[in-house]
Amino acid sequence: MGAPQLAYWKSPQTGEPFLFLHGLLRRAGCFAPLYPALAHRWEVYSIDHAGRGDSPRMDDSPYRVLDHLPSLERFVDEAMPPDRPAVVYGHSMGAMLALALAVARPARVRAIVLEDPPFQTMGTRLPGSALDAYFQAIAPQVGRGLPARELGDIVLPGGAALRLQRDEAELRFMARAFAMADPRVMAAVVDGTWVQGYDEAALWQKLACPALLFQSDAAQGGMLTDEDAAAACRLSPQVSLVRLPGIGHNAHWQDAPLVARYLTAFLESLV
Repeated sequence: MGAPQLAYWKSPQTGEPFLFLHGLLRRAGCFAPLYPALAHRWEVYSIDHAGRGDSPRMDDSPYRVLDHLPSLERFVDEAMPPDRPAVVYGHSMGAMLALALAVARPARVRAIVLEDPPFQTMGTRLPGSALDAYFQAIAPQVGRGLPARELGDIVLPGGAALRLQRDEAELRFMARAFAMADPRVMAAVVDGTWVQGYDEAALWQKLACPALLFQSDAAQGGMLTDEDAAAACRLSPQVSLVRLPGIGHNAHWQDAPLVARYLTAFLESLV
């Protein structure tokens, strides 16, 4: 079976192409807080990954990170302007895919912005961690039409309910995204094969375009470790690292103005 054609949102304005790639259990609309910062010059695309939102499911795949790459390559080849390479902004899993896409399709990617990619935090470091317990707790809810209030009642590792970490508006967004997702998107995460075949060190060494790398605060749930951030800067001269103290994993949602300020500076450096 070939790579599915992804569902996507596109801004009404024309301009330079800009592509958003969301994380594991999100959907295209999660980047709406950043859209105003791009309205002046950018033609914005935001996709639903396969098995999320309105995109078709992958019947022949366990939804590992790299299983999403063929559909992204098809998207940039078929749905985006053929004569203008795009800036690609990815969050979490989307950040890992943005890096892989830039290496796989260098002529189609002008620059990348990576927001808190988890790398081995969701790979070799995951088993037995608090994050692993969190994924085990929420996995049964993916694909279900669980009301936001019930989602907020899920007890996380340490005994706290999810509602203590997410406000009511975000819980509503999460509940909708969970309901629209294929339950199988969690299978490779919980069985430990999610990052199989993904070699971030090799990708950094092959990267040929500028990269802005956001590192969220580990104390607030950030997933990009100091070790992985340092490795990125060591392996690729293209990387500009920005740390976000006090900001958690979903930085574009938690503090969109701050993220937009750094993003704008990076984009203006490309002119």
